[in-house]
Amino acid sequence: LGSSYRHAPLWLLRLEACVWVTWAVGHPASLAAGGAIFVTSSKAWLLLRISGTRWIGNTASLQQKSGGSASVAGGALYVSAYVNCQINSTTFLRNTATALPPSGTYTTPDSGVTAGALSAQDCPVTLSRVSFIENVASDSSVNSAASLGGVSGGAVEINQWTAAYSVVVSDCTFTSNYVRAMGIAKSGALQITWMASVRVTRSAFVNNYVNVTASSSKLDGAGGAMRYLGSGLTLSHSTFRGNRILGLARSSSATSAQLQG
Repeated sequence: LGSSYRHAPLWLLRLEACVWVTWAVGHPASLAAGGAIFVTSSKAWLLLRISGTRWIGNTASLQQKSGGSASVAGGALYVSAYVNCQINSTTFLRNTATALPPSGTYTTPDSGVTAGALSAQDCPVTLSRVSFIENVASDSSVNSAASLGGVSGGAVEINQWTAAYSVVVSDCTFTSNYVRAMGIAKSGALQITWMASVRVTRSAFVNNYVNVTASSSKLDGAGGAMRYLGSGLTLSHSTFRGNRILGLARSSSATSAQLQG
């Protein structure tokens, strides 16, 4: 994880040669996270090692009526706080994070819809030889343009608030993942925000896309494959091919990758 990672794990959780198929989590009002598994720790560091697993068709979904604050994250897996997440030789296929409007008034989750497959919040992450295929983050609300967070990270969203942590993505493939929204939609495959040390190497981003599906003055689409907000990205020996921004976005940018420091 690099020299900046200085916290020794106290506990170990190992998931090996497992398959999670069509698990689901939902909530009528506030938080839907980790369609198959939700992992967090309180103060004591947990080393999470996932190897040789498959995550297929899992879903995190939310139906929210008007008012309140809510979010959807991690269609298959959600990790946060004091978890050192290491995943290798694993496949995430057709997992979904989605906000679905019921009949009546609907307000998009204030914190957004993120990560069709994997959501990691404020913890170090290492991905090695992981395949992300046809994962989706979506919001079908007509009000999604007003959302504070929008929809992002068709496959993966890593949101870091601690500069000491690092993210490593090596020998991974991101294929045909996408984000769809009727307003703000960004990063068809991979989104990483506010992290000082990020390394992406020997990875491929192919045919990922962002699709903005409604007309509004607040439309925005960016990063057909990848979006990074921060100042410490190293990107090497990686391929970007066939990534796109589709639909009606007025201010679309960075068809393959949007990188902001």
